[in-house]
Amino acid sequence: MGFKRHIKFKLKRLNKYNQIGGFSLTEILVSVAVILIVSIAMLALFTNSVTGVFSAGQRSDGIHIEQEIIEKQLAEDNTGNTSLEMNFVGSSDSILISIDGKVVNEGSLTTFIPNTGNID
Repeated sequence: MGFKRHIKFKLKRLNKYNQIGGFSLTEILVSVAVILIVSIAMLALFTNSVTGVFSAGQRSDGIHIEQEIIEKQLAEDNTGNTSLEMNFVGSSDSILISIDGKVVNEGSLTTFIPNTGNID
C-alpha cells in the first residue's frame, strides 16, 4: 500500500507542474508582433530625426558660406556704392537676390545699408 500511495503522490506532483506551464505559442507570437510594431515605429522616428538634423546642418553651412561671401564683398568695396548678391541654393532650385545699397565705414565697423526707396 505504501507503493501505491507513493505513485499517487508523484502523479499529483507531475500534474501540478503541468498546470504551472509556460506561455503558449499564440501568446509568444502576439508579444513578438507587438514588439516588432513598436520597434518599427521607433526606427521611423529615429530616421526622421537624423534626416532633420542633417538638413538643418546643410542649411547652417549654406548660411555661413553666404555670410562669408557678403563680408568679403563689403571688405573689397571702397567706392561706397555696391550691390550685394546672395544665392540661396535649395534642394531643387536656387534663388538669387540682388540688393542695391551702399557700404558705410565708421571706424573699425563696416556695414551695408540697403537702398529703401520712397517709404510712405
